[in-house]
Amino acid sequence: MAREKYQWRPYAQGTRLMREFLLRMLQPGDLLIYSGTGWISRLIKFKTSSEWTHAAVYIGGGMVREFRENHGPQEVPFETKNLGEIRRPRCAWDREKSDLLWKEVKEWEYDYWGLIRSFYGRKQNVVNKKMWCSEYAAADCFRATGCRPVSDETPFDAIAPKDLSQSLAYETKWMAKDGHL
Repeated sequence: MAREKYQWRPYAQGTRLMREFLLRMLQPGDLLIYSGTGWISRLIKFKTSSEWTHAAVYIGGGMVREFRENHGPQEVPFETKNLGEIRRPRCAWDREKSDLLWKEVKEWEYDYWGLIRSFYGRKQNVVNKKMWCSEYAAADCFRATGCRPVSDETPFDAIAPKDLSQSLAYETKWMAKDGHL
């Protein structure tokens, strides 16, 4: 019985060590791409034929900005669970410009209807006070670097995490061995 009590748990230890390793690697402005498991994530995977379902922006100090279902915009600690890629902008990221965008959108809501509309037509360009994760990450990239993450013709509300994972505006700095942690 005592032996089981002190049994080594590689997953808990590995997660802490991986988080520390990645935090040392991360720079403000880095794009984080995740693969979720919830019902919205399953819809995104189906729609985009990709495992990537969530995008967030690392802002430094162990903190991330993101739009997440059931929460809307939030600043939260960096999380490694389901992380698949870390991508760095090729253009210099300006924290002040990112902060100005955040100030504009931090009271907005998560755009459930926009996400559902995206299943029927890619070009939306709907002006409302709602966003989803990759829409925010794309807007932050453009505002804080001046670089468009996808083509000039693609509105931010038509960009999926998959599009950001393939964007030429970023370079891959780290990718999980098996797709995601």
